[in-house]
Amino acid sequence: TAFEEGSAYSDKGEYDKAIADYTKAIELKNDFIYPYRNRGVVKEKLNYNEEALNDYNAALKIDPTDIWANYYRDELYAKMGVPVKLDDAKADVTLYQIVNSVELLENENDKLTLIQNYKLRIEPIITKIRNYTSKINEIFGNEINEKLLAHYSNLKTADILTVKEGSKLRYSNAVFMNDPEEGKILIDCLNNLDGDSDAIKTAFYNVQREERTNFYLGSFLPVKDDHEDELLMWRTYGKDENRNEAAGCCLLIDFNFFDKSDGKHIAMSSDNDIGKNNIAHPLYKVIYYNKRTKKIEGDTEEVIAKQLKNLAKVLKELLERKDKVESENNKAIDKILYHSLSELRYFFKSADYYFENELRVIQFATHQDIVQIDKESNILPRRMFVESSKEIKPYLKKIILGPKVPHPERWMYLEEQMKRNGYPIELVQSNCQYQ
Repeated sequence: TAFEEGSAYSDKGEYDKAIADYTKAIELKNDFIYPYRNRGVVKEKLNYNEEALNDYNAALKIDPTDIWANYYRDELYAKMGVPVKLDDAKADVTLYQIVNSVELLENENDKLTLIQNYKLRIEPIITKIRNYTSKINEIFGNEINEKLLAHYSNLKTADILTVKEGSKLRYSNAVFMNDPEEGKILIDCLNNLDGDSDAIKTAFYNVQREERTNFYLGSFLPVKDDHEDELLMWRTYGKDENRNEAAGCCLLIDFNFFDKSDGKHIAMSSDNDIGKNNIAHPLYKVIYYNKRTKKIEGDTEEVIAKQLKNLAKVLKELLERKDKVESENNKAIDKILYHSLSELRYFFKSADYYFENELRVIQFATHQDIVQIDKESNILPRRMFVESSKEIKPYLKKIILGPKVPHPERWMYLEEQMKRNGYPIELVQSNCQYQ
């Protein structure tokens, strides 16, 4: 083929012939990334830098996540004296934060080296884990679009979702999640894989003390496991605003409320998203780690364990680049480690929760017009949250009142209001016996 002939000429150093064949390959199939990328490399060798940059950008337009096209473009930027910009990284939350972190450094070559180290070694591992967690068909089977998900909440939330016009689901900041080990399990796992040296843990928590948590989570349970009316769930999650057990409700939500994942990026809002309804909210499977056996639970053990071992190795080598005395370079390296794990850590929970089979929405958000504060609550501290992109009413199918809800008959207006809105639902009381 023209592409293969171009590669053969390139290997022999016959660059003009290589360019001609790569161009022919592009004319035959203009959505094929490799001829653009390889032609860019050849043009760069001939010092046609602007033309090479155009080819790298064309390749990245076809696949923005292509590691080597990103690498070559960043390398060319450095050669041309153009630093990697934050805007170039905004498609991926972790890369965005990595680029922001190395702004601590004055030397552009140091910046580029650290970014490339992340993109070529850490990012592929994160992508593989993220891609695995997005494959939720294994939980539901083939009829996934007909399934319901359970979401435990308080009755104030049910009131807002059914009565308020245009109501949307709320995803709370990660600091408000019930699990006291939320976001810590992955750090413990990697620390163990590093021989309990505490180097990874220390670097991570050095930065966490200074950084604000900008991740927002929504937790959902598959109805197929009878989690929609289970005593343990009522006691743990189905509480009212005053934290009284089993006095809340369980919302059953149509699976189609959630977006499909591309397996590459989590939801990330930026200034450009303000006032827009375009942030995707896919679901991800939670991975469970057993701190006692030091293993990943379930049939995912081999796949995930391999990626985590690779990640621990790369992070250890990254930390070995630190200076022996405190420096800006050390701060940048700690921040790269922290932000490399800051998204990924919310995919992991303790194996104590393995039976839940939890699915979750994960969104990164910083802008004050997207992040809201619950001003309607009388409970302090007030929660910070982001809203779903879609209105919830068309996807809300059933509300189960907790077994300890007093006077359940008084909540019949929730069902009546939904019917008036054209979305008939079922309102029932829990069958659980709770004293």
